[in-house]
Amino acid sequence: MSSSLVRLLAAVVTIATLAAAPALHAQDAPQTGDADPSGDTAATETAPADDGRPVGPATATSSTTIDDRSSLAAEQRAAEGDENAEGNAPPNGPPADSRSHRMQVGLRVGAGFDARFAIKYKDGPSCGTPGETFCRRLGTGLLDFELGFGVTDAIELSVLGRFGLADDAAAQAKPLLVGLGIRAYGSPHSMVKLFFGARVMVDFTSSDVPDYSSVDIGARGEFGVIVDVLRYLGVYAQLGVGIHFLNALNFIGDVTGGIQARFP
Repeated sequence: MSSSLVRLLAAVVTIATLAAAPALHAQDAPQTGDADPSGDTAATETAPADDGRPVGPATATSSTTIDDRSSLAAEQRAAEGDENAEGNAPPNGPPADSRSHRMQVGLRVGAGFDARFAIKYKDGPSCGTPGETFCRRLGTGLLDFELGFGVTDAIELSVLGRFGLADDAAAQAKPLLVGLGIRAYGSPHSMVKLFFGARVMVDFTSSDVPDYSSVDIGARGEFGVIVDVLRYLGVYAQLGVGIHFLNALNFIGDVTGGIQARFP
């Protein structure tokens, strides 16, 4: 009977051992990694470094940091390029080395002389010699004062005041004329440029001569050259031809020269 009891105890121990074996094997199995709640296992895995030391989770954020720094550097370079472009080419204005008159107010002061040839009307005033129909006068001095504004690189509008230095033979008074005109420049950004212009003229010469009108109307054309030694200063010379037709059929030619100051 005792032997039967011993065999029974041995059998129980064997069964208990066999039942506990799977649990022991599960505890001894190596852990391959914990599941990340977000599903990204790459962020928590540890990779050995070249020197054997583990690299932590910071490795997963290094590429993002580098990308952010690269984007910031690119934005800074782009901003610096925009600032340089603005400095080299000012908005709403010509280049720094340009001699354009755009958006500048100009004051011209000049002097010269004119020549007049007139065909007197039958009932018009005498031209100096009684009964003479064809009148002429040469070499009378004059002064010009002109205020202008450059509306574009090539176009300038101006108001001219012209003062005669000697009496006109027909009016027996010093001429006074005012003109409103336009001037166009070739190669407006160059230092040396040709120009041509057109102008409406009004003659306000006051005279006591009978039948002489104190207002005469005409037109003139101009052609010349200007040398802009500075953006703010130029020297010019020009030829002008005009016609007036109220008091007589007057043909007027003149040669003038002077300086032009501009600002800003």
